Amino acid sequence: MSQYFKDALALCRSIGHPSLFLTMTCNTKWPEITDMMKHLPGVKASDAPDVIARVFKLKLDQLIELIKKKNYFGRCIGLMHVIEFQKRGLPHAHMLVWLHPNDKPKSPGQIDQLVTTEIPDKDTDPECYEAVRNYMIHGPCGKDFSYSSCMANGKCTRHFLKRYNSNTYFDDCGFPVYKRRNTGAKVKCKGHDLDNRFVVPYNRDLLLRFQCHINIEICNNSRSLKYLFKYCLKGHDTATMMLRKSKGNGNVVSADNKSRQMNEVKNYLDGHYICASEASWRIFGFDIHSRWPSVDRLPIHLPNNKYVSFRTGESLQGVCDRADSRNSKLEAWFVANKMYPEARQYTYQEFPSHFTWLPRECRWKPRQRGEVIGRVSEVHATAGDLLFLRMLLMRRKGVFSFEDIRTIDGIMYPTFKEACGALDPGNLWQLHWQSMVDDIIHKKRKESDDNSLQLSELDIQNYTLAEIEKLLNDVGKSLRDFPTIPFPGEKYFQSDVNRLIAEETNYDVEEMSALHDSNLAKLNVEQRKIYDSVIAKAENNIGGAFFVYGNGGCGKTFLWQTIYAKLRSQRKIVLPVASSGIAVVLLPGGRIAHSRFHIPLKLDNCSTAGINHGSDLAE
Repeated sequence: MSQYFKDALALCRSIGHPSLFLTMTCNTKWPEITDMMKHLPGVKASDAPDVIARVFKLKLDQLIELIKKKNYFGRCIGLMHVIEFQKRGLPHAHMLVWLHPNDKPKSPGQIDQLVTTEIPDKDTDPECYEAVRNYMIHGPCGKDFSYSSCMANGKCTRHFLKRYNSNTYFDDCGFPVYKRRNTGAKVKCKGHDLDNRFVVPYNRDLLLRFQCHINIEICNNSRSLKYLFKYCLKGHDTATMMLRKSKGNGNVVSADNKSRQMNEVKNYLDGHYICASEASWRIFGFDIHSRWPSVDRLPIHLPNNKYVSFRTGESLQGVCDRADSRNSKLEAWFVANKMYPEARQYTYQEFPSHFTWLPRECRWKPRQRGEVIGRVSEVHATAGDLLFLRMLLMRRKGVFSFEDIRTIDGIMYPTFKEACGALDPGNLWQLHWQSMVDDIIHKKRKESDDNSLQLSELDIQNYTLAEIEKLLNDVGKSLRDFPTIPFPGEKYFQSDVNRLIAEETNYDVEEMSALHDSNLAKLNVEQRKIYDSVIAKAENNIGGAFFVYGNGGCGKTFLWQTIYAKLRSQRKIVLPVASSGIAVVLLPGGRIAHSRFHIPLKLDNCSTAGINHGSDLAE
């Protein structure tokens, strides 16, 4: 699913963000299923997962054909769907649809033609009224229905009931808010009258055609991309089980003090929950995921470091001989650049759109049909030279070898990192400096208290470079590490004040004091004991190390916040650090320890923290 997520982002890079998000859920009362049950006396639809899987696949194929080939919403240029299974066993599909730019719904009027969130009139449109009542009503839920499955902490996890709206618009996060008027129409659901505030967005024609829950949303804003793809590609349902020995009579052994010291690896299993419908779906060989256009994943490797597959018992010499005779996709790209002059105008990532990979022959040939998008495999930021190779591959065209990739302006550099240093930073600055300087004049006018201040283009660039230098210093780097980027003069750094100290003493004293007083009154006896011990050491400048132990949710973070507020209200510097990003989120002004103290990620006997003498961080 992680790879599918990256493939989806590659689609967005090539054809833009999706236009529609659609969810379709199986209906066990479809005529195809109920008619089949007549031939199986005594069998319910819930006991026939094979029938459910087959019928849902037929319905899904009809929907895809309607959208993809018959252009139901307009010209379709991309489509992706994922199949998931509810706990009760019913399959449902999440689908993303890319429409041609000219066919995307952009105005509120166009959106209202596709999506409806109102109950139709019972007299003038009784068929749609019944379909909405049966399939598109959420609830009842809310504070008066705390027992509803969608309720958590007193709120509906689906954010119902919605507000009335006279017009359609997009909120700040890019999610649509549909027209939902107070028309007075209501439906009876579980003994309660529900109005338009409980209607799930739907398309009238699709709802009547498929007679099932079929939710449709407009996603005309790129800010909602990450949510959409993570929602569609979050992965399968799982179940965590604990295994414990039992006595001979079958009774479970009670846990005593000794048995509490359990090995979690041996006692817990994390498994994939597979219901009967999913089992049937997989037995039939139906796709769990599909996307169009397809995405070709392009592996990368350093010279003499390509991946090689082999069979158990195969000789090492045989593996090496086969590896020498079979090019990787990257090596074959070099060969294709030599053979086909037209290939030299494309980067490695652009190549699959114009050439087809032949896996048996391990070579590329000119593409004759089909649409394919290339995606270069991701590389971790700590991968060393492999990372810089990837950066070069995203830009270089028409190269014949690894040596060519390292050759910049006729000079062959010994490493890919040095080649990047000669090519990337300078070009990056020249191409994008204008988009980095938007607030420089505003900041300088504010600092000088002169709203008429004017700066030359050279001054603006140097002030911007000075800001970049400060950011690089935070991570142990400097502009001097990139010779192709100019270094600003000393006057552009302006102040002798240590910026890090200024940041750590820039808290609102009154706000910190109010927060401290409020929290202090809420500390329990154990928290107060720890608080007094730490504050006493700090105020007397004695120093000390404290280890506070407690289970999750017992109030450790609340204690830390109280201590921080006390010290920061006195203009003292507190550096909260944690070992993981998840823990850092809970600490006000927190940083990961490796980042704050420049601790190397790979440690050995000679490792030292990368804090330079005389630097702002050292001070």
